[in-house]
Amino acid sequence: MADVINISFCFNCFTLTKAHRLITTMIFGIDSLHNPPETLVGAVNFLRNHLPDDIKELIGYMSKEEASMLHFFLGVHLQNALGLPKSNPKLLADCRVTNANEASELILTKLWLKLNGRN
Repeated sequence: MADVINISFCFNCFTLTKAHRLITTMIFGIDSLHNPPETLVGAVNFLRNHLPDDIKELIGYMSKEEASMLHFFLGVHLQNALGLPKSNPKLLADCRVTNANEASELILTKLWLKLNGRN
């Protein structure tokens, strides 16, 4: 049983590491947007439309908890790309959260929900 848990843990770490590397590359390529989305739906759709298919598939295979943990790896990059919180207060307000960390976690969780056919 411990071996199964260990293998699962290693796979999940590999999955998160691969997703982190690829998404960070994609977001760094964007750097910061000139006209970032000002709504939660817009931010999720932006990621859905601009992430490569293999990354979306990888995120879709993650558990909801793993997807929300991407925030710890990607939150700052996502916040910079979307102008959170200083240059995009409308997005922060639309997310109905108090800070950029909560907004980036919410955006990644909503992306996971959308990729898994949930709303």
